[in-house]
Amino acid sequence: MARPIQFSTPAALLLATCFSMFAGGAFASGGTGGGGGATGGGGGGTVTTCDTTPVLPTTPPEANVIMRDSFGLANLARPTGGKGCLKNYTVHVDIAGFWIEYPGNKNAAWLAPAETNQTWRVCAATDDPFEMPSPIQATWGNGCIISDWIDPVLTRPTALAPFTAPAAPYQISVDAWPGPGNIDYYFGFGLTDVSLTDSNLETSAGVWLELTFTDTSWTTTNYALRVNGRTGPVLASGTVPFDAHTRLVLRYDPAGQTVSASVNDIDLGAYTQAIRTPRYIGIEGVGIADNFVVRSPY
Repeated sequence: MARPIQFSTPAALLLATCFSMFAGGAFASGGTGGGGGATGGGGGGTVTTCDTTPVLPTTPPEANVIMRDSFGLANLARPTGGKGCLKNYTVHVDIAGFWIEYPGNKNAAWLAPAETNQTWRVCAATDDPFEMPSPIQATWGNGCIISDWIDPVLTRPTALAPFTAPAAPYQISVDAWPGPGNIDYYFGFGLTDVSLTDSNLETSAGVWLELTFTDTSWTTTNYALRVNGRTGPVLASGTVPFDAHTRLVLRYDPAGQTVSASVNDIDLGAYTQAIRTPRYIGIEGVGIADNFVVRSPY
């Protein structure tokens, strides 16, 4: 059975530096934007082409998966926009507008701050031992997204996946870790009914999980299960050793109005907690995320 990858303090800092370099474009391939367009034609006219060659899988990796993103690089292009025109999808490109791997259509595209701001960008990482196989990771290896910490981060960007909550119980999960450099940085993951792309979860989430580093040794992370942004109660909290694939799982039963969660398979309990009907699943703050999955039923 695969074990989570854990690191000593120096190794963790080195890993963080490497990932930041990836996100900063040091190992980027093919530039940081564009794609899906060309100029041509006679008489000074401009012709825009739209390549809609299928890239994303059309079937779920498992029967109960209703949404999934491995953030894989595929053939360095991914559909975007209403028509699904392929656009350059390489390291350092911001994820705003790209279709989510599955269901892979225009109604499921990432929302995020513009590329000129602190935002969530494509990165590459060591393999995630907890991730299901993905056809779009066959060539270029394991993809991820990063809100990097090369410079001091003054905002808390939120990437949003549009979400129509099913009537049946559902589960959302992601593998992640918060960025080092400042113990005020956090990684957040949860459900929200508003479309803000900055500090959404900490101000508006119905329920969310938060990860922070305990101190500047960067060896231990705090977790907290929160409701109603930061204004509601903390339902559960604790610490876990640093793990490059910290497994965050949130579950909600709409009929029973029950919230439950786990962190690295540590059960945080079940709580009667009504939440507003979510419209988005949010990934927020500073750090790295991979292996985003939504299941129903779970």
